[in-house]
Amino acid sequence: MTTILHVDNSPTVRAILKTRLRRAFPDIEIVEARSVESARVALTLLRSRMYDLVVLDWSLPDGKASDLLHLLSGLRCVVVTANPSEVKGFVEVLDKADPKWIDPVIGRIRR
Repeated sequence: MTTILHVDNSPTVRAILKTRLRRAFPDIEIVEARSVESARVALTLLRSRMYDLVVLDWSLPDGKASDLLHLLSGLRCVVVTANPSEVKGFVEVLDKADPKWIDPVIGRIRR
């Protein structure tokens, strides 16, 4: 089973991604976090579970996705932001302004 960690403070964005992912992968497990701190908790659970992909909103209420870099070592990550030019340190950055930003996430899971 594929397990995704989705970190975004917007319930709407989390719901949209969850709907699209479940449509593409009916048996997917999606763990949701709303902040840097809740993402830290979810990532410390790595001792008991492994995430196949982490989808991170760049700007969170209590910090930036970069605050989690030390916990993301070895994990495939995609950063989603409305301001891609301000993101440093991540390989894949998706623009939230693009209505098709979820398509590359689905593509990453299929690989």
